[in-house]
Amino acid sequence: MYLEQSLKKLRLNEFIENYSTTAIVAEQQKQSMIEYLNTLVDLELETRTKNKLQRLLKKCGIRSYKSLAEFDCSEVPSLSPSRLYELGEGKFIKNAENLLIFGATGTGKSHLCSGLAYKWCMLDKKVYYTTASQLVNDLGGIGQVAFKKYLYRQDIIIIDDLLWHDYT
Repeated sequence: MYLEQSLKKLRLNEFIENYSTTAIVAEQQKQSMIEYLNTLVDLELETRTKNKLQRLLKKCGIRSYKSLAEFDCSEVPSLSPSRLYELGEGKFIKNAENLLIFGATGTGKSHLCSGLAYKWCMLDKKVYYTTASQLVNDLGGIGQVAFKKYLYRQDIIIIDDLLWHDYT
């Protein structure tokens, strides 16, 4: 069928899967052609957005998907819910500002980093999440030039488990 071949060339997979059933529903509900097409476009956009988020999360490398809503701000009194929201919005990213999160073991730093990474992926940002030891291994390994280029293409790099010891 010419329509399906054309839709495949345009990579409109949701159109291919839904155009006939959506047409039946549109006809039953007496929708206009514009409403019918809007429905198909919405389906296509929703699927593409969902797929892109999945790709970003996979490339990101976070170990577990933690939500910022699950983060207990009472564990970190200096972090207010409004500041947490502000960090989640990622406005500092546009200014290329650094964000350092540090504190005692068990205060939720990794949870916070994971939640922020997830949120930033939802905002269509390229996030790379790694541990300090893994980053050192990756930078010293085979293909390090390609890896460095990959890092430069990221919007955000999160380095977790960076150990600091004050010997004074």
